[in-house]
Amino acid sequence: PMLGDDHPDVRVQVRQDLYDLAQDPVRFEQVVAVARPHLVSGNWQGLEQTTILLAGLGIRDVAGRIAELLVHERAEVQKASGWALRSLAVPDTLPAIANRATEVVEAQLAVIVPFGKVAPELRIPANTLGTMDQLAHLLEAFGVTNHKPADTLLRQTYPQPAFPDEVRTAAVWALGYLHANEPDPALIPGLLGCLHNGQEADSLRAMCAVTLARMEARITLDTLREFYSSGPIRRPLVHGVAWSIHSLTGEDYPDPISTAVPSIGWFLEAIPRN
Repeated sequence: PMLGDDHPDVRVQVRQDLYDLAQDPVRFEQVVAVARPHLVSGNWQGLEQTTILLAGLGIRDVAGRIAELLVHERAEVQKASGWALRSLAVPDTLPAIANRATEVVEAQLAVIVPFGKVAPELRIPANTLGTMDQLAHLLEAFGVTNHKPADTLLRQTYPQPAFPDEVRTAAVWALGYLHANEPDPALIPGLLGCLHNGQEADSLRAMCAVTLARMEARITLDTLREFYSSGPIRRPLVHGVAWSIHSLTGEDYPDPISTAVPSIGWFLEAIPRN
């Protein structure tokens, strides 16, 4: 019952303790047997923790039930179910994953007004961020399973500012696996444009470089080298570009000069010297 405890710290600790107990082969089946009922009749707290626990233990026969939780009313359960299906990567759940991902993407794209802008009043509200977290996991699941039919959906998603950076980065990551060792001329310009766009998140730009390398897009090698040596750039962007060059050529690149980014506004700070 404590897997569904009202206090988040308690239920998380119980889940972690059960996971640790299951590392003992003698207790593995006992832990799974204790957890399974919570995936059927538990409250939302129990559903969330049991989904994470059983997926973490690699119990693949619960994937069908977890797929049913993709549309649960609680964002916490949505997020957990997305992560679990991405982790388990059971092919039979791909139709449910595709349906849910398409539903969320189409709903979010509907808020885009002309000229590609997102109306301020329609930006993602805080109470749906769990759904966006779920979407990121589902898009990654397409890459993990090499689900080619998701290609169009991923291409629709990654350029759109209507989605959080984590979702767009997941879409680019998945495209890299769908097109591994197969450079796509139609995909390369958009990834290069995103890489060079200083208004985008560094994590997204870095993943664009990684995906170009994963596709074996050697035509972009000169551009990647020029970008790398153009001046101070921030981590993780520098590591993404360096990894991409190394992946394409085998060359090791030293870290370039990094940009110092001050972090201020802490509750306790040193008094500046006059």
